[in-house]
Amino acid sequence: MQNVQDLSKILDHALSHLASRIRLSIQTLVHPKHQHVRGFARIPSSFRKKPAMQIIESSSVAGVIKRSFDRPGRNWIKHIVFPDFQRPYCWSLNDIQKILDDIDELRYSPDEERYREEDEYYLGAICIMPLRDSDSPEHAHDMALLDGQQRLTSLMVLARVLYERAMRSKTDVLRSYGANIAWIMGRNLVWKRAFLYQEPATLQHIRQIYFALDREYRQIEADAALDDAQNAGALSFYEETLLRDLRRFRYILLSGRLAVNVLQSLKEAEQYFQGENNRGLPMSLLDILKAYHMRFETAPDRQTEIRRIWSAFNESPPSESDREMLDDEASKAAAARLAQRKYAVEAHVIPALLMRCDIDPWPESANSPQNADLLKGIIGTHRRDRIVDGKLSASSNQHLFDLLEPVQTGIGFFRMLDQYRRIDEALDELEQRAFNPASGLKLNNDQKLILRLALIAWTDRFAPRTAFNSSASSHALAAALAADAEFRTFARHFARFLNRLRNADKQIPGAFDRLDKAALLRCLRYWNARTNLIFLPHRSATPAACKRSLLQATTPEAMAPYIDDTNRSQRYRLAYDMEAALEASAADTEQNTTDGAFDHE
Repeated sequence: MQNVQDLSKILDHALSHLASRIRLSIQTLVHPKHQHVRGFARIPSSFRKKPAMQIIESSSVAGVIKRSFDRPGRNWIKHIVFPDFQRPYCWSLNDIQKILDDIDELRYSPDEERYREEDEYYLGAICIMPLRDSDSPEHAHDMALLDGQQRLTSLMVLARVLYERAMRSKTDVLRSYGANIAWIMGRNLVWKRAFLYQEPATLQHIRQIYFALDREYRQIEADAALDDAQNAGALSFYEETLLRDLRRFRYILLSGRLAVNVLQSLKEAEQYFQGENNRGLPMSLLDILKAYHMRFETAPDRQTEIRRIWSAFNESPPSESDREMLDDEASKAAAARLAQRKYAVEAHVIPALLMRCDIDPWPESANSPQNADLLKGIIGTHRRDRIVDGKLSASSNQHLFDLLEPVQTGIGFFRMLDQYRRIDEALDELEQRAFNPASGLKLNNDQKLILRLALIAWTDRFAPRTAFNSSASSHALAAALAADAEFRTFARHFARFLNRLRNADKQIPGAFDRLDKAALLRCLRYWNARTNLIFLPHRSATPAACKRSLLQATTPEAMAPYIDDTNRSQRYRLAYDMEAALEASAADTEQNTTDGAFDHE
């Protein structure tokens, strides 16, 4: 643990050179006696008679910080230790700010125009187990934190900044709040020494986050000091901000709830985490979005509509072995259709919805849970008193959506998902039964995906209105597109453009011998919605204008900067010229056939 002690001295030395109001003692973050803690050992006698695993179903955040877990009697844990084998602390300032913002959104009641202090806020679960070192009786009643480090560490950093700023204030109400949250967390400031850290990267990041958070308040304080228009006796903007955050944090301490799993041995820890892994497979992007958007809808009719939309493609399909056991062909076909629909949503619809955010369209990229925030939509302000709230309210019953528009929250998200699922299903039916724009071409899977996204975008913009409403079936839309000459022309031109990018064989020239994903997206100008060729329909007034724009954007001259290689550009031109010659020949043949038909008449 020598590194911890050295880091403590380094941090104290660095802090001594800062302004006196920005001091942070590492002793509040790393207990000096923690250098004796070497690892897990046998269970202390005080725990031997306890059941194998305890579950404290609900403790306030303050109860966890005080190590009493809201149970009567004196604290039965002296320190909570953050083992060095854990992942280092890595939360950002934005993560901490999001906790505070979420608190406001959840507890504010627009109808009552007040914050509900009585509502509880669930912060998840933490997991602890006894930690003892035979050489150090000081740590005989310490507990190791196995799960929950990021949340608890963030809250403790926030506590330090808020408490220190409140107690330095000359305003009575701020000092009163500071003293109150300190009392809630434990008398005599014992909370400052409750958590012990030893991982060097964690210590360094704690220091960085502390300074970054304090710097935010310091900047607000400086800006407020420049405002000469404040009323005498009124709180400054800085003081109002600090008071708001003190109130938020007090609410977290008292109403934030944590479940606490108390394990008794390393073996139980292994079993616990194995069970968590078996039960808690990572949530898919769709699962995350469903859970998020469902919480906005409480009306029974809307919940029924959501269930209908969701069950159309995302009810758990039977496994392949289960499908083999189904007793009739209709059931097997229904199960296969359900599986295909879910695949289509993940492979085509989600990438289509994320194109405006410049997310790579490949399913493995688009369906990353990290993209969830991009599809959560705009919810407006929690007080519902801004212009954006009126605009969002006016569009809440919208049934036709646009790929370039932000996602709506609640039922709007599910309706949008359903709209583009039906478009994709119609294109699939069209390709299989009536018109395949890639027929006779040698497109690879990446090119086929891009073609599908381009056709989704065209349909999104120019599909016949009669076949593009919330009640129209995908079959009706497929029939309308099959009869639409402008759709067929655009689709064929886009497919040929993609075909010119790849040198499939000696008979069919193309720009790239090996067309990788990055080169394909570069040729599409993909990473900017204002230039992305897939979004040409959304930058065009009519289908005819869209076709003209596509032809202009895919000439050899227009493509040269994106192909960026002389030999490849020459091969692209060769493919382009061969295509033009074939089209001219086909036109002559068609003209001769037409002339012959008139002569016969």
